[in-house]
Amino acid sequence: MKYLKLFEDYQNTREDTFHYMFLSRLQSDCEYFLGYGNGSESVLPSKNIETHISLMKEIWEKLPVKPEWLSYEEIEDYEKRMLDLRENPKPFYSNPDSIIPE
Repeated sequence: MKYLKLFEDYQNTREDTFHYMFLSRLQSDCEYFLGYGNGSESVLPSKNIETHISLMKEIWEKLPVKPEWLSYEEIEDYEKRMLDLRENPKPFYSNPDSIIPE
C-alpha cells in the first residue's frame, strides 16, 4: 500500500507539472495572438478564442497550487483583449512609414 501511495503521488505531481507547462504554453499563444499573430485565430491550437480561453480556465481551476505568474483575472483579461481584437482588427503596422528605410 505504501508504494501505491507513493506511485499515486508521483503520478499526480507529473500531471500537475504537465498542466503548469501547458498553461504556460497557452499563455504564450495568447501573447503571440495579441502581438505578432495580429489577431489571427489560426495561430491558436484550437483555432478559436473561446475554446482556447475555456481550456486555460479549466486547467487553472484544476491546479492544486495556483500559479503566481498567471491569475484567473489575467486569463479573463486575455479573453477580453483577444475578443476585442477580433471585433476591431488593427493593421499590423500602426505607422507604415516607420518600416520604410529612408
